[in-house]
Amino acid sequence: QDNRVGFIFRMDKDGNKREVVAGGFRNQVDMDFDANGEMFTFDADMEWDIGAPWYRPIRVNHIVSGGEYGWRWGSGKWPSTYPDSLPTSLDMGMGSPTGVVFGTRSKFPNRFKEALFLADWQNGKILTAHKKPNGASYSFEFESFLDGAPLNVCDMEFGPDGNLYFITGGRGSQSALYRVSWTGQADKIADQPKLNPSQTRRRQLESYHQNPNPAAVTAVWNDLGNPDLWIRHAARIALERQPVPQWENQIFAEDNIDIALTGLIAIVRMKTTTEADRSTFQKRVIAKLASIADQNQFHANTGQRLMTMIRICGILFSRHGHPESKISNQIAKLFSVFFPNQKEALNCELLELLVFVNHSQCYPAAFDLLESQSQSQESQIHIARSLAHIKQPWPAGRNKIFINWLEGAKRFRGGHLLQKTMQTMQKSFLKSLTPQQKKSLVSELAILERPIEKQSIFQSRELVARWNIADLKN
Repeated sequence: QDNRVGFIFRMDKDGNKREVVAGGFRNQVDMDFDANGEMFTFDADMEWDIGAPWYRPIRVNHIVSGGEYGWRWGSGKWPSTYPDSLPTSLDMGMGSPTGVVFGTRSKFPNRFKEALFLADWQNGKILTAHKKPNGASYSFEFESFLDGAPLNVCDMEFGPDGNLYFITGGRGSQSALYRVSWTGQADKIADQPKLNPSQTRRRQLESYHQNPNPAAVTAVWNDLGNPDLWIRHAARIALERQPVPQWENQIFAEDNIDIALTGLIAIVRMKTTTEADRSTFQKRVIAKLASIADQNQFHANTGQRLMTMIRICGILFSRHGHPESKISNQIAKLFSVFFPNQKEALNCELLELLVFVNHSQCYPAAFDLLESQSQSQESQIHIARSLAHIKQPWPAGRNKIFINWLEGAKRFRGGHLLQKTMQTMQKSFLKSLTPQQKKSLVSELAILERPIEKQSIFQSRELVARWNIADLKN
């Protein structure tokens, strides 16, 4: 895995005191603040990953204190369904984000004064994204402001005259400076939108992010269970900034399901354990999860809560060691009743966890999903990657299913890295087979060696006439 991850730093004028404000970006080359001081950026995709479950399009992100936006190289990206990852504010397909600026200082019509201007180098466009409040954050709708062929916009800014200036060029192309002016009648100056109560509450919680504060735990506690993800996030980061002994036992005693689940994310992230007490801590966390799943109210919002529980286990074992067999059995008992699941995202995460704890009873259903191809291409890849971690020998029938799937996956469509991903998976699978298995699967393995038949998208049609230029003139 490549460790390149984008961050946003805050520093003093000399650059000596530096603080990470937010992280988990692909390649955010610019950002700006709206009239209320809210920060936004335009982050890049990795086009080579198209077709894989970890692909994410170019996106507008609302940047908040302590925000984690989930970018990691390759398959390490956090899904947007993770409860400790903040979601996109606007997905926009493929492109190459560069400059970002709000129209606040422009002399454009009012609707552009509140818009976020976005430069797309690849597609030769400047877009405007119009925001509207969405709980404690925002959502956007976008439109094309101007475009050209080519118009590889590198950066832009509003000048003192209220006009938009942008520059093109890069990678050996011709550079030029442009100005965009408004020649119509000026609008009456409108009042800037103020923060709504949810956005104000998020900011209040963020005020506890800087330093430990004896009043913080009580002040943020109820918002750990807030239905608004952005408020919940701000409350959790505030809690994590306080000494763990002040709130650890309170989490395990909490009866409210959503407060307890958010608190468990915080405790497995912030708790430090030694070799001697890791098992005890893991048992305590799993026991709390089991008690939550037993509550009748748990089923009122099973999807979100179940994803949070899976994520808690993922953090728990990555930071506090591989579970002993007794804990693994408890995990299997707790989560196997939800697999397979009607929601693809849960299917993928559940299977990954169940394979991790070697719950072999789930394997038949997982191979059935792969054989039926009832899941999307992206989910099939996720499921196959999880199954590939099961140690051989497998029953012959399962090897045949996997071989047939690998052969079919050659036709998956996507970016530059997709087929390399499939080839790597195939090589790992073949390497895992014993000589005896390979001998018994000769005919099946031969399928993998066959080249893909190229099928024309055109059907043969009867020739009606051979037209020429003279016919067209008539």
